[in-house]
Amino acid sequence: MRRADWVSRLWGEVEAAKTRPFSYGEHDCCLFVARCIDAMTDSDLAEQLARHYHDEPSAMAFFRHEGGIERAVSGFLGDVSDLARPRRGDVAMVPTERGDGVGVCVGTTIAVAGDGVEFYPLSAALKTWRVD
Repeated sequence: MRRADWVSRLWGEVEAAKTRPFSYGEHDCCLFVARCIDAMTDSDLAEQLARHYHDEPSAMAFFRHEGGIERAVSGFLGDVSDLARPRRGDVAMVPTERGDGVGVCVGTTIAVAGDGVEFYPLSAALKTWRVD
């Protein structure tokens, strides 16, 4: 896929998420990232992830079972990268009001699902995953 196409599709997901209220199993950081990756790569990560939880209690049980959010994300995306700086489309873990969350790099910021979409500076990234 041409770069312009996947960037446009990524921004389409970000724009669509801006009015969604935060809700585990519907609009949470992991499902938002999975939808962004699906838009960029034609994968089905959101569908796969949605099989594991549908609300806050089942999400917390899933993350506990996986050993935390970092290990859960690594289970889908592979090992954490040693990126000094994520590039557009990569996934990053950032500290949020709800605890550590994941988002997608959209240029100079990281978009993370909250009530809508919250943006964090690249310098907030605690961990990163390369998305190819």
